[in-house]
Amino acid sequence: NLGYRHDSRYVGLEAFKKSGADFIIAVGGGSVMDTSKAIGIVNNNPSFADIKSLEGIANTVNRSVPIIALPTTCGTAAEVTINYVITVEEENRKIVCVDPKDIPVVAIVDAELMQSMPARTIASTGMDALTHVISDMFEVQAIELIAKHLRGAVKDKNIVDMEGMSIGQYVARMGFSNVGLGIVHSMAHPLGGVYDIAHGVANALLLPIVMEFNMPV
Repeated sequence: NLGYRHDSRYVGLEAFKKSGADFIIAVGGGSVMDTSKAIGIVNNNPSFADIKSLEGIANTVNRSVPIIALPTTCGTAAEVTINYVITVEEENRKIVCVDPKDIPVVAIVDAELMQSMPARTIASTGMDALTHVISDMFEVQAIELIAKHLRGAVKDKNIVDMEGMSIGQYVARMGFSNVGLGIVHSMAHPLGGVYDIAHGVANALLLPIVMEFNMPV
């Protein structure tokens, strides 16, 4: 989390400026990647110092600070997308920021970095990835990969299934950066913001209902 506070200052941004660093190495899950993107964008576009001004499609001028992303979860694939989600804690809501200038310059997707995930996190982030590809309606290959490898990854985190999930979630995100997402995600974000539900779990709860709603009559 960016550490949004009432005085509109950001702990992560302040730490980056104080460090004098030239780039950011983001190691972690979607929240870490998204926080890094927000820090990188605001640092190079100070007129957007209030993160809420970035909600939606932001008219930023400068590219983000260079980001090297190393994901440790197998679902969000934030290392390859044009958007990031930030929780505004004082308002109990999540905002989605869309900006092609925030994409990391390097993404290192290595299943061995994901071995420390608890099984429930694998399941949750895996369902997030599955929702991405079902929302897109185009990512057949990613659906096949996730369907084949998610159960094994949750069960014993064997390297074959973890690698299958890491590729599946990566392909999924490349697709939806081009075509967008559906109402599962738009409904899951408020659930997460108000009830602090893991994003993948919220997606999993909503996905069958939305699929039934979207089914041709």
